[in-house]
Amino acid sequence: MKIKLTILSSIAFLLAFFNFVSAVNKVDLYFFYGQGCSHCAKAEKFLSQLENNEKIDVHRYEVFRNRANANLLSFLGKKLRIDTSGVPIIIVGSKSIFGFQGADITGKEINNIVGRDRKSVV
Repeated sequence: MKIKLTILSSIAFLLAFFNFVSAVNKVDLYFFYGQGCSHCAKAEKFLSQLENNEKIDVHRYEVFRNRANANLLSFLGKKLRIDTSGVPIIIVGSKSIFGFQGADITGKEINNIVGRDRKSVV
């Protein structure tokens, strides 16, 4: 029963995940994090600020304590051919960002991707 629920959840997520551009032209950003991860907390703070200032929808998935989210990340990792052994992982369009080194480095990279991928969001 749990397997069926996980599969159905994954299918529902993928349907939303592959929605190219929302009706209001917002960018979908997928944030996979772990509760208690210090880098994840810094990324969360940055993403919350970015979400308030930009046309961005941040979809958050905690993976340390939520097995369904961890399975989803593993599944997406295989589909996107990315390493999912650590968090945070941020996915925007066809781009993946691993870790968070602060607003000046990773934040700038996120802003650049969001600006470029507004029309090619996964």
